[in-house]
Amino acid sequence: MKQFIYILTGVLLLSACSRSSLEAEKSTIDSLLLAYQKLEAQVESMSTDEAKEHLATYKTSIELIKKNTNPNKMPSMESSRFIDAFRSVKKTFKKLPKKQSTLTQHIATNSEQLENLLEDIRNNLLSSNKLEEILTQEKILLNDVRSSYQLIVRGMEEEKEKLDSLVILLPTELEKLR
Repeated sequence: MKQFIYILTGVLLLSACSRSSLEAEKSTIDSLLLAYQKLEAQVESMSTDEAKEHLATYKTSIELIKKNTNPNKMPSMESSRFIDAFRSVKKTFKKLPKKQSTLTQHIATNSEQLENLLEDIRNNLLSSNKLEEILTQEKILLNDVRSSYQLIVRGMEEEKEKLDSLVILLPTELEKLR
């Protein structure tokens, strides 16, 4: 009888430790889900309208360049680089909606995986070691998606500044092209 009590006490202690560990892991998953929700709101707030406005500015500027270029005169290397700089700006703004969509898809997929992981925990389908391994991978995935978002935002800001500079230089460059 005494052994039975020791065994029962041991099992209860182990299950209590296991539950505490699972609660911590559930809390980690909840915080990851919350981080994805915040990131999703940031991604959705990226202004594709602003990118369209910048594309319109690009198109207007390129039309001016085409209109003012002397067809009998070869543009200088400097003028060619100036025109190429405009073209590189176009690519960034044109790709924004696709990049935004890709980020949104990654966020949805990763959030769904976390929801499924919560269900697996409720159904006691994973060992603690496997769960820790999965959570480590999920944290890496979140950081990757965050980094992608930050790269896109930084790239947009840089290209906007570049476009603004090019537009300021446009009248001078147009004179060179005539």
